[in-house]
Amino acid sequence: MQEHVTEAMVLETMPRGEYDREAVLYTKKLGIIEVFTISSRKPTSKFSPHLDILNLVTVRLVEKNRITVTDALTIDRFDLIRRNPALRLRALELLYLVRSLAPRFMGESEVWDELVSQFSKGVFDLHPFLHFFGYERTHAHCAVCDASAPNFFSVRDHAFFCSRCGSQFPRNELIYLV
Repeated sequence: MQEHVTEAMVLETMPRGEYDREAVLYTKKLGIIEVFTISSRKPTSKFSPHLDILNLVTVRLVEKNRITVTDALTIDRFDLIRRNPALRLRALELLYLVRSLAPRFMGESEVWDELVSQFSKGVFDLHPFLHFFGYERTHAHCAVCDASAPNFFSVRDHAFFCSRCGSQFPRNELIYLV
């Protein structure tokens, strides 16, 4: 049995069973990890307010058969982002990108530092993250028509698209590169 105490960004949470929850976290040292929380969906749970998406938290993890959260404390809820729908949407797009492209159990300090910095400032730029994960937009071309300077990125297809070709996809499948 190993125990880790680390800072983490909550990327996603999913219900598991009647009272439990699974959360996806990004940490500086461990990268993407999926953790289990026992009874965190009960109204009296001490984890409930802390393990919420968009939160920066300190977590104590115990690894036995699976990784379980034994303690959690919110460092920052980023209220500015939560109150602004446009910022919240952009933050959720960024978390989706990181969740989809970051390697499991391989933390990268550059990714962590940029993630925390952008959330702290409330300014979101996906380009550094695409670069960190090997998708440099500078030399990218549209996957359909080969046009330069694409405006969209598909996480599902790992491809760039121009405005014209990107308009053929449902909006929720593409990330707009401002």
